[in-house]
Amino acid sequence: MKEDNLDINQEKMELLIIAKLTGDLSVDEEKELLQWYKKSDANQKLYDDFAEAWRAAQLLDEMREYDVSSALKKVKGRQVKVKRRTLVFAQFQRIAAVLFLPLLLALGVLLSNYKGQVKEELIFTQTITCPPGLSSSFELTDGTKVWLSGGAEIKFPAIFSDDERRVSVIGKAFFDVQSDTSKPFFVDLNDVTVQVVGTKFDVENYEDVNYVEVSLQEGKVLLYTVQNGKDEDYLTDMVPGEQVRFNRGTQKFVKTKLDDAGIGNWINGGLVFKDANIQEVIRTLEHWYNVEIIKSDDETWNSFLLTATFEDESLLQILDILKYTSEMEYKVERRKNQSGQKVIRLNKRK
Repeated sequence: MKEDNLDINQEKMELLIIAKLTGDLSVDEEKELLQWYKKSDANQKLYDDFAEAWRAAQLLDEMREYDVSSALKKVKGRQVKVKRRTLVFAQFQRIAAVLFLPLLLALGVLLSNYKGQVKEELIFTQTITCPPGLSSSFELTDGTKVWLSGGAEIKFPAIFSDDERRVSVIGKAFFDVQSDTSKPFFVDLNDVTVQVVGTKFDVENYEDVNYVEVSLQEGKVLLYTVQNGKDEDYLTDMVPGEQVRFNRGTQKFVKTKLDDAGIGNWINGGLVFKDANIQEVIRTLEHWYNVEIIKSDDETWNSFLLTATFEDESLLQILDILKYTSEMEYKVERRKNQSGQKVIRLNKRK
């Protein structure tokens, strides 16, 4: 019985820590938390771990696997798997990923377990960004699996509402959604919203291009256009093997048939291009390998279309293949840009 009381007190203090971090702590609760903090080094360490995880939210990278259920008990020593591309990131970033991603996501589990005890305004939005040059995966509290490509960002609530699960994505992501007919899953892509119950699909929502792309591997999805950030109008539905590209400017879409087995290949290290123009190829390679690619101003690029699958090739190997199979030439500059990325120039062979 005594041990149960200790567990309840621990859970209460964890909730107070969260309230403190979100700025929703009352004066009396502040005093109670301070007294608890001063009682032991273990209490101070627990508080500091929560606070550090909070501050490190933007450093979450190189994440691959974790055990959410034991994250609060085993914050340190976590092993992660990551697909590296070209750069070795600073040691402190790797430490942030290993120590703080499990803890931050575990805060969502904690809040879910004690939802009735938490004020509605305490439910915060979590943001995870995958650094350029890496790909990463993790699991949401409902069991949905998410993969992020380099430079992609996802935002989601620590606790999903009672009637829906909603996230937003910038960049490229793949979802394997846990089925729950009572709580449909929504992915907001600025101008388009994807609605599913349980399915596997790929989305692209880059802010520097004028279209949104959704590719369905398994299940069924519904697409809606979004007006003024809130009004959703039915656009179309999709079946496996279909891809929809929605043009932001014209508000029209094109639906094409793909090999559904190839959708989401990038999560296993593959790159798949189908009739991709030069801008699509450049954008994909830039995010995938964390480089800047500058092409020459030449109208003949308009005839460039690439259909290819790359498994484990390096960037230079891919560029060499393009060089020998097209009229393209490339040069890797000695300088780096202001972001520390390598700069590669593409030219059409004369």
